[in-house]
Amino acid sequence: MEQPNVPTRGTVGSNTHSLGVGKESNLKMISRNLYHDMFNEVYYKNAYEVIKSRKSNMTPGVDGETFDGLSTKKIRDIIQTMKDRSFQFKPSRRITVIKPNGKERHLGIPSATDKLVQRVLKGIIEEVYEPIFLDTSHGFRPNRSTHSALKVIRT
Repeated sequence: MEQPNVPTRGTVGSNTHSLGVGKESNLKMISRNLYHDMFNEVYYKNAYEVIKSRKSNMTPGVDGETFDGLSTKKIRDIIQTMKDRSFQFKPSRRITVIKPNGKERHLGIPSATDKLVQRVLKGIIEEVYEPIFLDTSHGFRPNRSTHSALKVIRT
């Protein structure tokens, strides 16, 4: 059976992935390659640039860390824990915010390291799957929402 024509994804450097959609044997290879993308320092630096400017990301997590002065050494330490598979997410710090109507809203604040790793994962997954999603799919995608779906329906 012939492999479907699926776009390839270029990562930083010479890493490229070809998704063989519908081929169960390729799923292991894809996930292994995606996990290896977690070793790429550039992804962490890009993720840091995306999230550092948001004021809410300077709130300390359960470990007291913030994004203030994230170093290359810290990124390399995170990558090393990915390589030796010892990385573990920490529990979120839970706070309660009182809303204007007097009700409470509970928030979980992850550690700075967890936020960074989550952003890297999000970037890798979006890079892989965005090109193969249907244009009519609007849920949980960048620059798409229920509002964009309704706009398409109206036209």
